[in-house]
Amino acid sequence: MGTLITAILFSSLYVVELCVFGIGAFKEGGGRGLSYCFLAALLSLWASFFSIRRMNLRHKTSGFVVFALALSLWVVPGWRVELVVERYEDQQTTEMLRRIEVFDVSDEPLLTSQGKPLGIRMRYSVRFPREGAYSPAPILATTNEDFEERRMRVIGAKITPPPKKMLADSTSTGTYARYRSQITYAFVVDVVPAFVILSPDQTKSCISFFDANEKQAVTTSNLGTRFSVHIDATDYGGYYGGPSKLTQNAYSLAELYRNAVEKGAKDACVFDSRGDLQ
Repeated sequence: MGTLITAILFSSLYVVELCVFGIGAFKEGGGRGLSYCFLAALLSLWASFFSIRRMNLRHKTSGFVVFALALSLWVVPGWRVELVVERYEDQQTTEMLRRIEVFDVSDEPLLTSQGKPLGIRMRYSVRFPREGAYSPAPILATTNEDFEERRMRVIGAKITPPPKKMLADSTSTGTYARYRSQITYAFVVDVVPAFVILSPDQTKSCISFFDANEKQAVTTSNLGTRFSVHIDATDYGGYYGGPSKLTQNAYSLAELYRNAVEKGAKDACVFDSRGDLQ
């Protein structure tokens, strides 16, 4: 009866160890290596329990306790296995993402109804090697050292043909979805400077600079700047080692700022209790 109680107690201990030492890994979507070692330790414990019950030993319980205590160190090799598994999965994911085809990339001014540039319209096509969830949104950042390195903000996206299923997107890019494999998807994505904030229905807008230095740099320079371009979750733009990419055209942030103000963007952003722009 003593060995049974010992087996139950140590099984519970192993579960606690898995929860305590694996909580960070599980939160980040990992923990497989730790789970493998946990199961191996648990199976070894109960295999030893059933084996020792059939043996005619004088000190069954004490010997079993020593064995169970030694097994409680499973977390040490468990973390090593976890790192190996994570490296392998990261490598597989990277290789798969590198195989995503991005082509026919172009950019043009995003114009207001009066024909004045307000941002950038990106056009590109993507073909995925495997069906799955992806967020191939364009990430644009200015290459001019005089400006803060803030990304452009996506305000709208059109995808043809429509993805298999649109998914909740915390970054509101409108591109996070489940896509089929070997189908060419055409994207038209509109972006505006990060300092331009729009309401969800895009009927209201305001200006929010990071600090006075950014405002000074944006409003006093009429120089055009090209933007670095990276299509998220792909190798386009050099994220996984490919060549860096730039917009074909140069854009003046000062001009985009003036046109946003002319279109009605307020000098200060005021939000209601729900976080919506007033």
